Amino acid sequence: MKRYPFTLLVILISLLFSGCFITNSPGFYSGYKKLTEEQKSTITFTEDEQLNIDDTTKIYAITGTQLLEMLKKKDSTVVYLFSPNCSSKNCISIQYANKLCEAKNYKLIVIIEYYNFEVFAAQHIKSFNAYAINHPHYKTDYVDKYVRLFKADLLGDNKLSKEKAYCGFLIFKNNKLANAVCSLQDL
Repeated sequence: MKRYPFTLLVILISLLFSGCFITNSPGFYSGYKKLTEEQKSTITFTEDEQLNIDDTTKIYAITGTQLLEMLKKKDSTVVYLFSPNCSSKNCISIQYANKLCEAKNYKLIVIIEYYNFEVFAAQHIKSFNAYAINHPHYKTDYVDKYVRLFKADLLGDNKLSKEKAYCGFLIFKNNKLANAVCSLQDL
């Protein structure tokens, strides 16, 4: 009879510790704090509305408003919200995304949602501007929150439907949202 309370206690403790733990890992948080000083030096946090971006060796951390200004100068653009650790069939390499966009006459702009230099380096992008979300501007290190705020700045009054709210590809005609797709095959 004494084993019953002990067994129940063990089961309760096991259930308590088997749940999801919030960790300080890239994807949940920006990952910026875990970068080396050398990696941090490749990131430029921008605050100016008019960006002068020409150095492809840097990652420019921008706001949704800054991206919207950049889109005014472009005709047809796909904004790819790139999650380095994503394993979904809709998360494709930057090179492949660029190839699909070029085939349909779209310019590709890649926005890195969080920092994972090992995965990003494996993309082998050298002559391509890389952008990240300026998480300090949004006053949070929590990925879901700053991505939501970035999208709110970028989309303004445009709201995505529930089915498209988490799609990683936003299609713009100049600086107007034309569509959102979860797969570039639907472009």
